[in-house]
Amino acid sequence: MSAIQTERFPYKLMNKYPGMRPKDEIIWDSFVMRYPDMFDYCWYNVPVGDPSREDFSREEMQRNGAWGVSTWRIDVLAQKGDKYFVIELKPEADTHAIGEVVAYRGLLMSEGKITSNSLPMVITDSASVILKQACAAIGVECWEA
Repeated sequence: MSAIQTERFPYKLMNKYPGMRPKDEIIWDSFVMRYPDMFDYCWYNVPVGDPSREDFSREEMQRNGAWGVSTWRIDVLAQKGDKYFVIELKPEADTHAIGEVVAYRGLLMSEGKITSNSLPMVITDSASVILKQACAAIGVECWEA
């Protein structure tokens, strides 16, 4: 597997998580407090995807800063043992959260950063019955913090 492009942190409460929005921080803090042994390590604001079409534009984008703002960002990539969890934090989660986390997982797998035994996971403050049903139907973990 290739390296993740952000710093690895122990799974624990922090004062600030890199790149995380305030409402997402509330959800994440609640989840960490509720499930203190769920993961071993986490990466935050993980870039994924290649926003360029060719090598020349990729190099230019990296030089001028466009690369950093054009890649998609995963809220949390967590690890427990040898298993990875691709996590989307979403207040009042809906179908968008499912699509995002499935896409992020697929991109990470295609980049060789995680294996197929990884799990996509939506963590929210409010999960409707139908959201839970949809997640279960396609193998996405759904947790309420």
